[in-house]
Amino acid sequence: MHYTTQGADSGGSWRPLPLRQRWFRTLLWLATISLVCAPAAAQRRQQFVSANFADKVDSKGFRWDVGRYGYIGNGTNNCFSNACQLSINNNSFSAPQSSMMTADGNEYVLTRQESGLQVTRRVKVDLKAAAVRYVEMFHNPAAGAVTAQVRLRTSLGRTQGQAMVSSSGQPAGAVLGEKDTGVILIGQPNVQQLSVVFFLAGPRSKVKPTIQNQSNYQVSFNYVLNIPAGKTVSILHGIAQRQVLTLPTAKVAEDLFKPFHARNWTRDLPRDLRDTIANLGTAGFGGFDDAGSLLTLESLEVDRQAADVLAVGEQTRLNGTATCKQFAVETAYGPLTLPFDKVAAIAGERCTGRQPRVFLADGQVLNGPITADGLQFTMNSGLPLELDLQSLDRLVMRAGPEDGQAADGVVAMLETTDGDRLALLPADEQSVAASTPWGDRQVPLEEIDRIFLSEQKVGHHLVLRDGSRLFGFVSTPVLALKTLYFGEQEFAPAKIRRLTAAHLQSAEDDPDLEIAAPHLLLAGENVLVGQVDLAALHFVTAGQTIPVPPNQIRVLRNVSSEADDTASGRPLFEAELWDGGTVRGELAELVLPLRCADLLAHVPVLDVVEARVPTPVVTDTMRGKIARLIRDLGHPEYPLRKAAKEALAELGHLPKLQLDEALRQTSDPEVRRSVEALLEDLRK
Repeated sequence: MHYTTQGADSGGSWRPLPLRQRWFRTLLWLATISLVCAPAAAQRRQQFVSANFADKVDSKGFRWDVGRYGYIGNGTNNCFSNACQLSINNNSFSAPQSSMMTADGNEYVLTRQESGLQVTRRVKVDLKAAAVRYVEMFHNPAAGAVTAQVRLRTSLGRTQGQAMVSSSGQPAGAVLGEKDTGVILIGQPNVQQLSVVFFLAGPRSKVKPTIQNQSNYQVSFNYVLNIPAGKTVSILHGIAQRQVLTLPTAKVAEDLFKPFHARNWTRDLPRDLRDTIANLGTAGFGGFDDAGSLLTLESLEVDRQAADVLAVGEQTRLNGTATCKQFAVETAYGPLTLPFDKVAAIAGERCTGRQPRVFLADGQVLNGPITADGLQFTMNSGLPLELDLQSLDRLVMRAGPEDGQAADGVVAMLETTDGDRLALLPADEQSVAASTPWGDRQVPLEEIDRIFLSEQKVGHHLVLRDGSRLFGFVSTPVLALKTLYFGEQEFAPAKIRRLTAAHLQSAEDDPDLEIAAPHLLLAGENVLVGQVDLAALHFVTAGQTIPVPPNQIRVLRNVSSEADDTASGRPLFEAELWDGGTVRGELAELVLPLRCADLLAHVPVLDVVEARVPTPVVTDTMRGKIARLIRDLGHPEYPLRKAAKEALAELGHLPKLQLDEALRQTSDPEVRRSVEALLEDLRK
């Protein structure tokens, strides 16, 4: 007869062998001692040093004085009278028992025990984004769930602000709107008071704070977190100082929150830490923040051990060894018989709520009825259990050295909306046609890093190996792709949830966002790699028109959100030139032609967030001048050394590549000191 476990942990059944009475008692005992709670999400190992709290100035010139408790003291021009003070159940976070920071000094990690929780504040001053990111981590070591009342309080330093509005530009109330991600506390211009931008939650998050606003002077954000036993729950929030003189329009308000919605905002956080964040939602964060594969072993909520694990319900975990004489799965693409050692896990119907799901060691996932002759699980105690596929919950095999490694020749993994993940082999001249707002693209499959279905709107995101990141519609009616096990199969674009190049299969892999070629950052976090196909861009400023060759621009930024509306209503841009100069004004051009490989895209300037030229164009004459000045850094006469250093500093970023080369080659300590100082100034 069959015995089925009862109560909240029911979900699996097995057929006991002879001596079932004694084994039944043994089984209950083993089940009791095998209750496993997943450990709290651990942070990826990072190199930390003892914290040294020093003021920092970001890329927009705003000052950040992070104190030893993790809050901001005064900010710029007494913007604050303490910002982002943390309390848990009305107990202030103070006197951390551990205060560390990253080697570059930009992120602090502060830890202490408070209200029965292990609380960690990660505070990063993001100099490039000109904002501070907080991750508040709460680990519950207790045997039962804990509810934590978390409060973040900020007080202004000069006087009360004009008003507080939401990220959509509407007056802010006690709760965020459905699509709001934060609030803006508008400063008083007559006392040169900065405005403060608070990022509080992802737009689709169910965990959003309530807001207490005391006369636009002191504001508190209150989160209620339910933290299960042995688990970690975190919240992520951010703060920025900005020059906003009047109540922002919806567009200006949206632009102020762009740093918090960008992919780079959370990209450096360890993946296991990101998984604990409760207030970012589950549908991806940022226009190109792919939520990643849904078909992961982690989704089974079973920690892989040195033994195979039979999981039943939320708590029962039995360790042992699974064996099977013959294993097969009937998929939508045809039947497949596999050696059992190729199987990484089986999720039964009781787990999936539909047909079984098989996870293979190489990363593939197949759905369909299973045939498993002689499937048996032998516990570490020697007790054998004959498994019943009809009532199987989850069976997770021990980790192997080659887990997650694609088979030889596999070029990509395709994940379908039906829940399969298939290994793909190279095919002759396979390409994907995509329609984008800036033109149609025909992209060879080998040039694609990722395609993934947008969860916010109809269409796909494409991430290309050259760094381009585009939203569009895959216009190829059917993709004929060659699979590892099932030969050539046809897939409609609507059935493709995610396609990932094989070299990105590791959970920590991600396309490199540091693009070496000229490129445009566009609205919606789109990126187009290419060169502006114009002899010059024309900046209209103070009644004058200034032509600037695109290759002489280091960074071009849309700064419309930082200024009053222009008389023409057209966007305002600021360009940092490679030679150290700056130009600010409207662009006479309404559309920028961008040469992208074989495509000439036409990009309205209204879509442009930034344009970047990572490498300067240096003439032979200028290159020779820079080389002479670098040699003079080692001149025996001090006035000549000083003059050379000053002349190099006046050239802005133009000498950077030659300075880098000089640092690698020089043996002169005087030259080395001067070159290091010049490069350090360029990094600020």
